[in-house]
Amino acid sequence: MSLRITLQKAINAVPRDRLRQLVYADYLDESDDPQAAYWRGQPYDVGLGGLGGLGGLVGRVGLGGLVGLGGLVGRGGLGGLVGRVGLGGLVGRGGLLNPEAPLVLIPGENVLVFLPHGYGYAVLVGHVATELPHGWIVDPCREVLNTNNGDCWVELAAGKKKALRRDCQYGPPIEGGARVPFGVLSMAWQGELPDTGK
Repeated sequence: MSLRITLQKAINAVPRDRLRQLVYADYLDESDDPQAAYWRGQPYDVGLGGLGGLGGLVGRVGLGGLVGLGGLVGRGGLGGLVGRVGLGGLVGRGGLLNPEAPLVLIPGENVLVFLPHGYGYAVLVGHVATELPHGWIVDPCREVLNTNNGDCWVELAAGKKKALRRDCQYGPPIEGGARVPFGVLSMAWQGELPDTGK
């Protein structure tokens, strides 16, 4: 296991431990990685380039019609609307983003991700394929359209109640995966992913 992943796992084990985050920031500084500013709690401008037009990407594959990413937010991209204040800043106070306890998505692991947009949030489930300078690519990836059991996200991610997963309605596989920016709330998804169609 690389030192980077070891440090990331340490952050996820105790998300509110600032010392672990600062140790990780020091590690990133050694390789001039711009993520270091984020972990120090400094202004970190993701902008449109950082998110790669997330609103447009997700809107194109069908989530826009379901959750509004392709509409109001999609035209500017999430980066255009909230990147300047930092995803862990102003928007974080709404509760979906957690600036006090950011989690790390680790390539090779499965996750449940809450992706905020202008009307609420979309919930994605998938495999963390790649780490980017400003976030991650989750691929394969699908949207959880309806749990049919209310807000049972913690239980759903834990995977202990198989009926919860069977009851869920999932969207089609997102071609090319989804870009997930820093600061987005996520949970480890235990066990197998929903059928990806691949």
